[in-house]
Order: sequence, then structure tokens, then C-alpha cells
Amino acid sequence: MSLFSNSEPSWVYFVVLCDVVMGIAFIFLIALLASSMSQRITLNAVEQENKLYAERAQFIAKNFEARADFLGQVQDALHERGIVVDIDVDNGILRLPEFLLFDSGSAELRSGGSTLLRLVSHQLGALLPCTTKHLKNLSCTKDFERLYIESIVIEGHTDNHPVIFSSYRDNWDLSMARAKRAYLELVAGAPHIGNVTNDRGQSLISFSSFADKRPIADNDTEVNRRKNRRIDLRFSLFNPEQAVPLNGSANISLPQPRLANN
Repeated sequence: MSLFSNSEPSWVYFVVLCDVVMGIAFIFLIALLASSMSQRITLNAVEQENKLYAERAQFIAKNFEARADFLGQVQDALHERGIVVDIDVDNGILRLPEFLLFDSGSAELRSGGSTLLRLVSHQLGALLPCTTKHLKNLSCTKDFERLYIESIVIEGHTDNHPVIFSSYRDNWDLSMARAKRAYLELVAGAPHIGNVTNDRGQSLISFSSFADKRPIADNDTEVNRRKNRRIDLRFSLFNPEQAVPLNGSANISLPQPRLANN
């Protein structure tokens, strides 16, 4: 059956056609608006992500700068006492040569080694409280509130020569014993640094053993082997991409919200 009879006036067909066209146009407009909103949301998400990456990059750059300043202060303080030590700014390392600390094949500190570690301990005791909210009640010699340290690992390293005429079985045992001895001496010099935690509430200072597995020079000469026999204090920085509270604890204050204000 025809929708309209032959008796219907022609304007009726025109009205129906207009309704159909307007309906199609309305649907097209809605689809266009939806697509536009979707693109806008996508662009906003990209902009927010780019902003976050920029803030993280700024945070990391400032943290590297603050760590270099921190290590430089420790190095300068030791130099003033006539003790020359190296720092590796790129990797955040304060490097203490073996001959300043231990006799060959021994983990017992020399008298000069004990003095050196007590001086390092004094500097850490003065500066570390300025980097953590947990010891803000202690006096600070410099404002390091923009320095976020994740951990300080006292690393024991040796050359590749096997241990002989020693009570230690191998270089693993020797480097571990030396790292532990250095740790105990540092904490004894400034007991509060043993209680310092990072911004996630984890203990800041620990020690480890690497034996001859991380040389900084070829073990082909005595000069180079001497470089490899060392204690490194490695200052690792907080990574804002890992800003997740432990155990879902919501009351742990993380530095990431301060990114935009730095």
C-alpha cells in the first residue's frame, strides 16, 4: 500500500523529506560532536601525560644536581682534613680506596681507616637529616629538602687476585666483611643515621659485597688493581615512576606531589 495517496498535496511529501533530511543531519551532528569530544579527551590525556613526563624529568634533573652538591660537600670536608677521596657524580658514588681503610687481605680497620670513616660519618650525620622528613628535628647545615635519596649502599669491592694467607675463603667473604665493618663504623660514629629512612619508610643505609665483579679498571697492573680494591658508598636516587606506597599504606608521603612546585 502506498504511504501517501494520490490525493495528498505535494507539500506533504516535501515536509516528510525535510524531516528525514533533518533527522539524518541531526544524527550526523551528534556523531561529529561525539568524535570531537573523544579527540579532545585524547588530546587532554596526551597533554597531561606529556606534562607528567616533563615534571618527572625536571624532578630527576634537580635530584641529580642536589646529589652532586651533597657529594661535593662531603668530599670538600674530607679534603680540608687532608684526606683525598674520589666521587663519581654521574653514578652518585663516594669512593674510599682500600689502602686508606684496610691492610691487605684484612677487614680490620687501620687507625687511619677508622678516622676516615668517622669523618664520613660526621658529614653524613650532619647532612642526611636535611634530606628526610623523619629527622627534621635535628639541625641541618644546608637545605637539602629537594634531594630524595632512595638508598645508600656500602659496597665492598676487590681485585681479581684470589685471597691467600687470609682467614677469608675468597674475595666474596673479604669484600662482605669489609663492607659490614665500614657500615658498623659509620653507624657508630653517628648512631642516628642508622635509623634514617627514605620517603617510603624503608631503611636508607645497607651494605653489600661485589668481590671482583664490578671493576672500575682493568686488573692488568698493580696500579689498576689498587683502584678496584675499594669501598663505595652508592647514593641511589628516588625514581618518581615508582611512587607506590608499600603495603597500600595511604599515609606514606611521597615526593611526587611536589613535582609541580619545583
